[in-house]
Amino acid sequence: MDKELFLQLTSNLYKLTLLFPKKEPLRFKMREAALQVLEDFIKFKKTNPSPKFIPETLADIEILDGFFEIAKNQNWVSSVDILKLKQEYSMVRGELEKILFESSKELKEK
Repeated sequence: MDKELFLQLTSNLYKLTLLFPKKEPLRFKMREAALQVLEDFIKFKKTNPSPKFIPETLADIEILDGFFEIAKNQNWVSSVDILKLKQEYSMVRGELEKILFESSKELKEK
């Protein structure tokens, strides 16, 4: 996982939410959650990589997942576009869970 991936994910989410109604709270909530995921990732990378930010990031991704479901049901945008973005965040979640598992495994071995 690299910074470019997270920047692209955040950018894609912003583009998607541009199509939501202008004053729709979900538009802003999704952007806030995506920005938090990006911020957590940058903090994670700066701490060489310390897993302490992973649980927060996983929680933010789970929140985004719920937001994706709500957005999909509103028919503001193509459900295919929402599902694609949702899958990309799910892949990130899988990678973070793997890192968290490996770090907890290393701690137990010490």
